Amino acid sequence: MKDILKEVHSPLFDGISLEERKTMLGCIGYHIGTFKKGDIVAFEEENIKHIGIIVSGAVDMIKEDLWGNKTMLVRMKKDELFGETFACGSDNLSVVTFLVSEDAKILFMPFDRVMPSCTMA
Repeated sequence: MKDILKEVHSPLFDGISLEERKTMLGCIGYHIGTFKKGDIVAFEEENIKHIGIIVSGAVDMIKEDLWGNKTMLVRMKKDELFGETFACGSDNLSVVTFLVSEDAKILFMPFDRVMPSCTMA
């Protein structure tokens, strides 16, 4: 799984070498999720505690109204972040649904472990 880190080129990691990234992610903990088109990554009103980085594929941010009408707000692709707005806020409840629009691999990092400094480095 560590080889998958070579595929992540998010601006979040600008200036951080692959070896430093491996150490950092090993310290804070992460996991890779594999999703098929049509899978839900997170539902509206779900408690979001992880930041996601799309390694491959695409994820749509969907908003549903009271009548069940769905609106795609944005499509996120490789190396883009999602969920950070909710994971970083004081209220972690998502106001949107994240739906996989192309088979995807996503790197998830727990926000509560991203912000504090790591003592292992």
